[in-house]
Amino acid sequence: MRTECRPACHLLELCLDTTYFMFEGQFYCQTHGAAMVSPIVANLYMENFEEKALSTTTITPDIWLRYVDDTFTVLQTFFGLGRVLILL
Repeated sequence: MRTECRPACHLLELCLDTTYFMFEGQFYCQTHGAAMVSPIVANLYMENFEEKALSTTTITPDIWLRYVDDTFTVLQTFFGLGRVLILL
C-alpha cells in the first residue's frame, strides 16, 4: 500500500515545497514554510508551527490568538523586545 502512495505523495510534496512568486517584477522561490495552496494547508502548517513554538519558548504569551496564518500575541513588557525578536 505504501508504494502505491509514493507517486501521489511525491506530487503533493512537490506542490507544497515548490513555490515561486513575483514581487515588484522580480521572481522569488519560497525557501521556508508551506505553499499557501488553501486555508486548510495553511492551518495544518500553522498548527504544527504553533505547537512547536509554544512548547519550546521560554516566554509564555499572555494571549495567543490565531486565524489561519495570522497571530495576535500579547507578551509582558518585562521580556524586552530584543529577547522576543531573537526567538522569532
